[in-house]
Amino acid sequence: MTAAGIAGLSWVLHHFAPTTAALPALFVALDLVPTAVAATLGGAPTLASPLSESSLPVAGGGVSVLVAAFNEEACILHTLASLQQQATATFPVEVIVADDGSTDGTAERVEHFAATLPTDGPLSLRLLRLPHSGKGGALNGALSAASYPVVVTVDADTELDAEALRRLVAPFVEPAVTAAAGAVVVRNPQGFLLRHQFVEYRKNTLLRRGWSALGALDQVPGAFGAYRAAELRRAGGFPTDSLTEDYEAIFRLRALAAGEGRKVQIPTIADARAYTEGPSTLAGFVRQRTRWFAGFLSTLFRFRALIFARNTGSFGLLKLPLKLVDAALPVVGLLALLQLLLGVALGTHNPLPLLAFLAFRALTDATIYLRAQRLAAGDPRPAPRLAVANALAEPFAFAWLKMLAVQRAYVWAARRTETWEPSRISPVEIGN
Repeated sequence: MTAAGIAGLSWVLHHFAPTTAALPALFVALDLVPTAVAATLGGAPTLASPLSESSLPVAGGGVSVLVAAFNEEACILHTLASLQQQATATFPVEVIVADDGSTDGTAERVEHFAATLPTDGPLSLRLLRLPHSGKGGALNGALSAASYPVVVTVDADTELDAEALRRLVAPFVEPAVTAAAGAVVVRNPQGFLLRHQFVEYRKNTLLRRGWSALGALDQVPGAFGAYRAAELRRAGGFPTDSLTEDYEAIFRLRALAAGEGRKVQIPTIADARAYTEGPSTLAGFVRQRTRWFAGFLSTLFRFRALIFARNTGSFGLLKLPLKLVDAALPVVGLLALLQLLLGVALGTHNPLPLLAFLAFRALTDATIYLRAQRLAAGDPRPAPRLAVANALAEPFAFAWLKMLAVQRAYVWAARRTETWEPSRISPVEIGN
């Protein structure tokens, strides 16, 4: 290596030296607070079982399910059949499929399914044929047509566990409940990448429950989330210019409540489970995570006035400041890794402290996962055999992959890139 090259590397090591020291603090700050709260909740059931009619938002009432679809003919019938199983005589379900200008046979399959339903049955199905405008616009079309006071979004590649819909909407008997998050589970987690996503989703349910207890939950999963329809409409519905309409919807609801001097409750219902598809290829995973992170960055910037806003409570005073750290973490984390590798190569760094920290993270990640598995003890679908191994390996592999996958997101957010992401399901996987 030339003298100029060595000088350049020395400059990098000197100026980015704080990143290695800061990395452990960033990880701890992002994880340990909600994890500690979630741990105090333990594995206690979220709701009493069986559910009674008095636990519904309106006695004898039902729920409106919004399904946005764009070229989903491979999986839409499977999703509709799952929703049909949720409806009963005392719990009618209204499903509104908003076809966002599909060019395949999605609309025809929905119409065929609707023709098989009894006219006086507990499930009603409506199809909205809309011009292609994006997922937010499709959801808004379905929202405007919804009849019930609580609406639930379900992705077109998603199945629901038994009574999942009833469990998710039950908290709306409390007037302060504005939205509720279900537990999204990766279906058929075969292979290294999907098993890592299974572990990640499992832990997310536990962590979301902790943030719900703190009054600071910032996301209801679009694959399975519930909203009080009137408040969502007053907040402007779903954004039509966002990559992550489900994420921004919660910010809109919190901003509305803060402006009106109201407190918002957004519980996480761990036993309201929905099974969805995760990307099985590296290219699909990178595309998904780029879209998610770019949408997060755009939303955080758009609602920057809520950061440190006292009238938002712990959401603005605790959660959003940590999200600022989260926004910088992919860059900081990879710089720290680069610094470590360069330092080891040049003999200026001892890798043992960071390796010891990563080993500690592996143990804590495995502990969090096992805690989350305990919370999901009623799940009829077994976890993959090697899931604990994936949890142990996360700080050494998957965490860095996620950081690397979202680097383009900064450009996407700056350019306000918009994209519709259909489900990842294939016809071979249906019914497995």
